[in-house]
Amino acid sequence: MRVVGRLGFMFAPFPGRPRNRKGADMQQIRVVPGDELTRGLKNTTVVPNSILDMKLATGPKLTWIVLWRFCYHGCTCFPSQGKISVMVGCDPKTLRAWLDDLEARSLLYRSRRSPNGVCIYTLYGPSEE
Repeated sequence: MRVVGRLGFMFAPFPGRPRNRKGADMQQIRVVPGDELTRGLKNTTVVPNSILDMKLATGPKLTWIVLWRFCYHGCTCFPSQGKISVMVGCDPKTLRAWLDDLEARSLLYRSRRSPNGVCIYTLYGPSEE
């Protein structure tokens, strides 16, 4: 495990996790609690610069950031697509296309949580290639 930058974002490969198209392990993102930037701030979402610097369209990037907002402990969350589409400001069909784009770029992994369609989203940072 290694720490990237002074904000304390950790990128760590996890064996057994999904791999990107080139076969490399995707990397999960975690924030170190108590960092001087996040200490004392409430209702704040800290976004990694590696995501902001990526050559990615605005819609998928905003979708990743909204999902990151829901990752309270670790890098998984399970908000409904309706809630995400309202926060992003798009219709559900467009949101699904953006989620597909994120999954194709190995920044997101979706798994079914229950038969009624709730998904668990696992977020990953860009791979270092």
